[in-house]
Formats: sequence, structure tokens, C-alpha cells
Amino acid sequence: MGYISKDIAVITEPDIVTLSAVPNFIQFESKAASKTYLEVNIQVNITRSPAATVPSKTLLRITDSSGIVHTYHGTTVAEDVSGSTFYVAALTSDTAENLRQVLLADKWFNANFSVVIPFTWDTGNPRNGSILTIKSKGAGTDFNITIEAPNNTDDVAYTLTWINPTSENNDSISGEASTTEIDLDIYTDPEVFLGQDDRPITPQKIGTYVTTLQKTYAGVPVWFELNAFLRNMAGIIGRLVLRAGLIQERYVRTALRPK
Repeated sequence: MGYISKDIAVITEPDIVTLSAVPNFIQFESKAASKTYLEVNIQVNITRSPAATVPSKTLLRITDSSGIVHTYHGTTVAEDVSGSTFYVAALTSDTAENLRQVLLADKWFNANFSVVIPFTWDTGNPRNGSILTIKSKGAGTDFNITIEAPNNTDDVAYTLTWINPTSENNDSISGEASTTEIDLDIYTDPEVFLGQDDRPITPQKIGTYVTTLQKTYAGVPVWFELNAFLRNMAGIIGRLVLRAGLIQERYVRTALRPK
């Protein structure tokens, strides 16, 4: 495989010699790292009276990591319910569920956060709760948000309680970003034979550049199947090998480049 820096990733190298029909993988995964997931509770307190003030009091603004503001508010008029407007019911537990459904209807929110409403106990019996527990589905700066309820004087509409206000990702490959790109450069016909020093210290040992394979790393191991690619390239690489009159080891170099 040649010389590889493994300072930022755990790399499972492919076999040097394999049958062409047998899968041969190279895999990249992060070293052990800590992650902190954003988590916040929103307790719903709003009542239906006076109805005219409900839309203003329930105004909720969530700003995502890119600065886009997602706005939601309540209403006591069923006909006014929409993708960002939830119905304020007589019971706060029903209003909480209506708010949850509006949040999940937002594609951005649904893709990045989970939201549940834990039940409560009342004299030994389970009851529907009125507290939304929001937790990021991933870790890193992409999942950081701010929440504002500008007209929520004295917590008349909501009580916000931050459990983890900041999401952090110490991934050794992607760092604070949730994704990064892994580029795998493919070379053929290096002047290296089995048992020889295969570090790419000269152009001859690197070989002839063929192409670059790319995949997006998103916190889980990423693999490339090399033999399938080489079989697909047989029309080009095969002719190069035959003209040389010998079969040499393919050489692979890797590069990790943040997006």
C-alpha cells in the first residue's frame, strides 16, 4: 500500500495480492472521540384566552447554524393552521403535540432533530405530557441552533430549559463539521514488486495516475471496493499491463480533504 499517515483516521488497508473476482476493501473510520448532542426542553404553557394575543405570544424563532430563521406560532382558529402554524387547544398537552407536528413538518428540523413528548404520572396514572424534548440527530456545529420567543413575557407561552446548549464533535476526520470528503487517488504500474520498499518517495514508485474516487464521510466508516473498480477499468489498465509484459501491484494513495 505504500506509506500512509494514520494520524487522523483508522485505515483498514486492502490486501496487496487478491483474486480479481474477490472484493478487496479499503476502509476509513474515525479514531475514538467524544460527541455532545444539542438538547433542549420546551414546556408549553399557553392558554386560549385571550385568543387575539395567542399568535403573538406563541411566536417561536429557531435560527439554524447557517443563520436561516425558522418561524412558528399558534392560533385558536382551526382554519388558520398551516405548515408553520399550530392549533392552541384547551389542554397544554394537546397544544404541545400540535407544536411537535408543526416542527416535524419542517423538512430542515425533521432532518436534523428528534422531538418527543414524554408522558407524566398523575396519581399513579400516565398522562400526556406538555414538555417537548428536542435533541440533535448528529453532533457538531451544523446542529447548533438558537431559540427565541420574543413575546414570551414571564414564560406565558413557553418555558425553555437547555440541557446541552452547544453541540460539539471531536471527530478525528471531519472535526466539527458533520461531513467531509474523502478522495482516494488510484495509481497503476508503480515500479514496486512484492517484498520491496513501497513508500512513494519517487515518481516511479508512485506510478501512473488513473483517477480519483470520492465519497462523503458522515461520522460512520467509509469503504471503497478496489477490485470492482479495477475490473471496470480493465479496458484501459489491462492494456497498459499487457504492453509492459508483466503484472505489477496497483498502488493506492489517499487524501482527506474537508469540504
